Amino acid sequence: MPTTNIYRVRFIPTTDAVEVIVLGMDAMDMPHQGTYLQASMPDWMQDKLASLALLRPPPPENDVAGVGKRISDNVFWVYPD
Repeated sequence: MPTTNIYRVRFIPTTDAVEVIVLGMDAMDMPHQGTYLQASMPDWMQDKLASLALLRPPPPENDVAGVGKRISDNVFWVYPD
């Protein structure tokens, strides 16, 4: 994937909270980091997570070009537009 930044999204199972961290070279300049309630996340991120939630957790590798990948039951990597 040619993007230099990836949003790491972790659903916190005991709450309705989602932790978003940006990984990459320009991480400090990227918006949307922090803790959200699921309904308050950016629409584009919710759309991509909805697609990724249909995938089974690895293995095998499950990268979806332009969308992201599912890392585990509660952790996803989302590629920004």
